Amino acid sequence: VDTVRAMAYLALAQYPAFLEPYLSVWCDGLQDRNKNIRLTAIQTLTNAKIPLPEELQPLFLSLLQDEEADIRRLACQGLCQFQNRQTTDALIACSKRDISPVVR
Repeated sequence: VDTVRAMAYLALAQYPAFLEPYLSVWCDGLQDRNKNIRLTAIQTLTNAKIPLPEELQPLFLSLLQDEEADIRRLACQGLCQFQNRQTTDALIACSKRDISPVVR
């Protein structure tokens, strides 16, 4: 079941026009228990050529605590779009404490 769900996210990621209309699906993907789905969701949103909605900021902030370094790295990249004090402070803290060089 997880493999099929991961494949569905990968297929949906191929169509950028589906980002905004299916934002709730991507939000669910960011919170999924399956690391491949979380990775596909954050990769797709971070690389999207659209401004990220403010409602994604708390989800991206929570992903700074993810067990996967690549997800934390992409969360840092995505958070750069939200230029406010909260994200700046979170990025500075993450750069100081994260053990992975790909995140720092």
